[in-house]
Amino acid sequence: MQSVASDPYARSLSADGQRVHICDLGNQNLKPAGWDDTARWKKTTNQSSEPTDYAIYELHVRDFSAMDESTPSDLRGKYLAFAEQGTVPTEHLKALAKSGLTHVHLLPSYDFGSVPERSEHQKTVDHAWLSSLPSNSPDQQAAVASIANDDAFNWGYDPVHYGVPEGSYATNPDGDARVLEFRTMVQGLAGLGLRTIVDVVYNHTLSAGPTDRNSVLDKVVPGYYHRRNFDGHYENSTCCNNTASENLMMERLIVDDLVHWAVSYKVDGFRFDLMGHLMLRTVVKARDAIKSLTVKRNGVDGSKIYLYGEGWDYAEVSGGRVGTNASQLNLGGTGIGSFNDRLREGVMGGSPFGDPRVQGVMTGLYFHPNNFMEQGGAEAQLKRVIEDSEKVIAAMAGNLREFEFTNKDGYPTPSRDACWVGSNVGYAAQPKETVNYVSAHDNETLFDGIMLRSAVDVPLDVRCRINRLAVATVAFSQGKHFSFTPFH
Repeated sequence: MQSVASDPYARSLSADGQRVHICDLGNQNLKPAGWDDTARWKKTTNQSSEPTDYAIYELHVRDFSAMDESTPSDLRGKYLAFAEQGTVPTEHLKALAKSGLTHVHLLPSYDFGSVPERSEHQKTVDHAWLSSLPSNSPDQQAAVASIANDDAFNWGYDPVHYGVPEGSYATNPDGDARVLEFRTMVQGLAGLGLRTIVDVVYNHTLSAGPTDRNSVLDKVVPGYYHRRNFDGHYENSTCCNNTASENLMMERLIVDDLVHWAVSYKVDGFRFDLMGHLMLRTVVKARDAIKSLTVKRNGVDGSKIYLYGEGWDYAEVSGGRVGTNASQLNLGGTGIGSFNDRLREGVMGGSPFGDPRVQGVMTGLYFHPNNFMEQGGAEAQLKRVIEDSEKVIAAMAGNLREFEFTNKDGYPTPSRDACWVGSNVGYAAQPKETVNYVSAHDNETLFDGIMLRSAVDVPLDVRCRINRLAVATVAFSQGKHFSFTPFH
């Protein structure tokens, strides 16, 4: 049986990653005008090296412009849309930058395997027909689901080649156009006053094994780059084929790839998907390698590049079973940030993985119960709303483990014991290790979450005020501020 393997260190590809394309990233033809003079084109962006000065806005490359009629039709859903002056989406970002936004976090934009990269291979649904259907019709979802494996949209959390920009966002997915256009996007965002953060998904790959077209690492060294269970099967608690950063060459690939994106594309930060599935040692090595980058030697200032991610501790890595992992409780003192789900759950209630109608401090728990579901009696709800309030108090103070406040029983208590002793609500050693948020792409938008949780008789204007108050809680908390709003 013949099997074709591509290079895990590929820097350019043919369409759909069928072949590696060899190119010189230093070639001037692959650089937008003035690319090497980084200080000049980044001078209008936030110059701080302190992450607590950052405000981050999460969005999807394609969603940013795919439906926008002010963007030239051939650039809609593409990298180059970010460099188009005067369009509705870029003017929106420019206005946000003037209001204090500092960074844009792009959902995965490396080469992923769930979208056909050639537009002629992408299936679509008739939008006029969709819009003609009643809002409560099941036909819209059925129609979209029927082509989901072949349409132009996916989140992109299905990595194939880590070090190459995704081809479906390029005007030509065949060859090095994606290199030039990704760089143009980063430079275009800087022109709007914004720095660029990219989503990285080193915890898993889309495919593994000797035959799958999208399998890369497992073909190069079978059985090495992926984590196996005691039965020899691939661990897949992340959704796909879990990688094993405890193995030195997987760790080396991660560190090298991050440095590559920092130097070759001059990105300003990395958001790690399921960072807790990586070893802490790996992420710290990456931090050190990036912080050592200097303008004089590398053309970038590593001190201004921020690392943060999802520090969840679960499945086979929980409790240090594989090794000390990059989870929330292990990150204190590293300067690496993690998402503060305590604030999200305190403000909104529940979690993204439970019933979305569970209420929190700002959505009516105890004071205005929605009666959509069983949430306990008044006494139980009062207990929960007080505990949720302590989560908010801790977050306002940076979610620091040692910050003391007067708890619900009138006693001084450190944030690590908020709600109850041993809760680990507070886990950070310094504010920059806390990423405060109330909504991200893996759950409903903030307003939709409020709509789902609010009691029927809550007026629309009050729901809008709840939305603003929730965002204000993030804005006024110590730590780093993160928000998500989809483009339409």
